[in-house]
Amino acid sequence: MEADIDAETARVAEWFDRVRSERRRAGLTTTGAILFRSKKHMVRFGDALGRRGIPHRILGLGGLLSTPEVVDVVSALRVISDPTAGSSLIRLLAGPRWGIGLADLRALAELARRLATHDAALKPLDDVVAERVRAGAGEDRASLVDALDFVVRSTPDHGWMAAFTPQARARLKEAGAVFAGLRHATGAPLPELIRLIEAELLLDVELAANETRGPMRIASAQLRAFLDEVHAFLAADETGSLASLLAWLDHAEKVDEFAPRTEPPEDDVVQLLTIHGSKGLEWDAVAVVRMVTDELPSAPKDTKGWLGFGILPYEFRGDAAWLPSLPWRADAAPTQQDLKREIDLFVAAHRARQLDEDRRLAYVAVTRAREYLLLTASPWAGTKRPRPTGVFLREIADALGIDIDEPDLESNPFEGERRVLPWPIDALGARRERVEKAARRVREALDAPPAAPDDEVRMLLAERRARARHRSGPLPTRIPASRYKDFVPADGGVADTHFRPLPERPYRQTRIGTLFHEWVERRSGIPGRAASLDDALWDGHDEVDTASTGLDRLQERFLASEWANLKPIEVETEIDFTMVGPDGRPHVIICKLDAVYRRGDRVEIVDWKTGAPPKNAREREERMVQLELYRRAYHAKHGIPVSQIDVALYYVADDLVLRG
Repeated sequence: MEADIDAETARVAEWFDRVRSERRRAGLTTTGAILFRSKKHMVRFGDALGRRGIPHRILGLGGLLSTPEVVDVVSALRVISDPTAGSSLIRLLAGPRWGIGLADLRALAELARRLATHDAALKPLDDVVAERVRAGAGEDRASLVDALDFVVRSTPDHGWMAAFTPQARARLKEAGAVFAGLRHATGAPLPELIRLIEAELLLDVELAANETRGPMRIASAQLRAFLDEVHAFLAADETGSLASLLAWLDHAEKVDEFAPRTEPPEDDVVQLLTIHGSKGLEWDAVAVVRMVTDELPSAPKDTKGWLGFGILPYEFRGDAAWLPSLPWRADAAPTQQDLKREIDLFVAAHRARQLDEDRRLAYVAVTRAREYLLLTASPWAGTKRPRPTGVFLREIADALGIDIDEPDLESNPFEGERRVLPWPIDALGARRERVEKAARRVREALDAPPAAPDDEVRMLLAERRARARHRSGPLPTRIPASRYKDFVPADGGVADTHFRPLPERPYRQTRIGTLFHEWVERRSGIPGRAASLDDALWDGHDEVDTASTGLDRLQERFLASEWANLKPIEVETEIDFTMVGPDGRPHVIICKLDAVYRRGDRVEIVDWKTGAPPKNAREREERMVQLELYRRAYHAKHGIPVSQIDVALYYVADDLVLRG
């Protein structure tokens, strides 16, 4: 057994490194896991794996909220939501994105206090007003977020900006502009807002460039896992507001997770999760850590059962037969000593029951390993008193005939030790020398004359030039409006996707969309158009099992939309019209209108979308091209002025409406 948690984390990382090396020599990949009774020490074990370059991923929201990249994202969410989130703002300003120094952070805090005592015209508050403000908002109402906004809108020669260094003024202005832009995006769906934060904080670049986080496919695994948790939250919370998300995250930080995890084991990735979350899973190599007294088994709690405040008496519970019983009713009135003895027996039964529950949990943990199992414990982990080896680890050692060498429980290795932590923390840490050396080599390569390309590079360049010369060809005579952007890109040229087609993966979601469109058509009571020849050219789909398509969810969203109670005047209508393409030739544009509604003296064309909404302005513009073609087609057929025709895209799964 190791003496302290630092040695324990290093031992676990070394063990995984050795097991992975042995299996790699045999041509095998390795799935691995570190199992914890609670999430308290997850990050420390993850850091030990990272120091050895072992790819790892923390599972579960509780553990994710302690990883640096997720903390940065949550901090940004707090800053754009709460003007008093000074601590979160300091973390981001002092972090690797902007690197604001201590002196400038102090100047920002002084600016916040100054703003708190002045009005909008930067004049000192009247004594009466200042007293009322203090009474209503408390003594410390200074906001670092407000101070940052002041830096953004102030000129460099403003008197209140004199305390900042020139570099800090430039960086603070950039940071303020970033957060102002994020505030404008708070109306977007939360997953989209989070992805925007990742991009603005350059977290994607930082993770990809950090070799200790593993290859690209898992470097951002924690952020993807956090986004999955946010999607789960949105599935349960209909409002999906930023405030409710932050409240949910605050609650998740305070509680352990007991739900089994759904993520499968990953090849050559060590997953860190609680034992509760490991139920039903299995890995090649498993380390069960912190098997010490008061952790595994855990410290006794709630031993008084229903005698505690606000707990339902066991007799009223459905599992009463499996819970300790307190015989508080008797034919003869019990004495005080009898009642005390029964209560003591009741508490002891509760302790025994909790130990049995932990024993079952320990059994779950040690049976998760397919081939390799490591059990560790260390008495010193920052506690005032040592935690000796737990009873479960001793029982396992006795059954295997192994003697446990208990470390010294008298001398605390952390006592008297002073650990100096510089702040702000160096973003590169031990990697600084290697990263700076690599940066110098890149700069030297950029300044050096270009190297002569080898034969393979020359051939690739020649192929690209030839493709650029000959890629354009005649556009097809008939072009579906939904595919128009694929033939005519935003620059007005002619795309080469039609002339150099690539095989496309058949998407199950496409068939789900077809089923949804058919359902909307049947519900309207209006027969749609018959299938045309173009359907065979553009809309071929494979059949799928409709029992698990998720069609019910789309139908529920539609029934809650603004069109649920409206009667369309047309459904599934095809209109073809002719227009001149970028090649100067006339082309027939095939427009398949999902639904047309009459709203007063205006006409509205709606296109149902069951896929993902556009992720950025460019994608939105491309999809709006389809709506504009619909508008022109309807005008060409019915003669209604284009100005009286409204168009809308409705992304049913996301309940998102985009209007032209």
